[in-house]
Amino acid sequence: MDIKKYKTILILSLILIIATLVMVVIPTKPAVPKQRTIFYQIPELSNYVDVPLAGLSPDMLVGIIGQVRVGIIESGKGDIYLDDRTKIEEDALDSIVTAIDYVESVTERKDLDYYVSYDMHTESISGGSSGSTIALGFISLIQGKEIDHKNLITGRIDRHGNLISGTAVALKIVTAGKLNMSKIYVPMNKSIATAYIRETQNNRSFYVAKKVDMKKSMKDKYNMDVIEIKNLDEII
Repeated sequence: MDIKKYKTILILSLILIIATLVMVVIPTKPAVPKQRTIFYQIPELSNYVDVPLAGLSPDMLVGIIGQVRVGIIESGKGDIYLDDRTKIEEDALDSIVTAIDYVESVTERKDLDYYVSYDMHTESISGGSSGSTIALGFISLIQGKEIDHKNLITGRIDRHGNLISGTAVALKIVTAGKLNMSKIYVPMNKSIATAYIRETQNNRSFYVAKKVDMKKSMKDKYNMDVIEIKNLDEII
């Protein structure tokens, strides 16, 4: 073999080996979340839906059921419009952005702007549990699916649709039952609650902590299904 040709093959082989090692050693960077502009104003909407939403009173002692309106605007850039009549705390805003990231990954629509407006009879919205409701609402709207207003979902989601946490889930479950909802979807391991039962012994009253299976108690008392899910993919 020609020495010059041999050297060329050797050099190319070394370059290929080095490139392969670099690809193995250097980790792939995670996808960077899309940068979105947030406007605090109410746009003109023709395509929207109201979705039932479980929440808490300002003192976090009472569950409440309200609704969140989600709307889409065609020929958009992924920007978000919020109703400026309700203060939205930072954690709630983060949950909206995360929900929309998930919505775009499911629907593969990158040409929309989004509108979110809460009707919870409170001055401000905090926490991330509305994220699952918002995502479900947008996906249903974009895909032309009906929203069942007798069903609820509560829980913070990540950008992949995993339900990762929930706040005061037991209170929301009980409130949903009292208001004759048919189903409520909750994060995993959130259907078991701790109740403090008053007992009396030797003329003395005291409270004992007991585990309550919310699935059974809600079905027996209100004929409502409490369903644990890991990911929104299970119900969309």
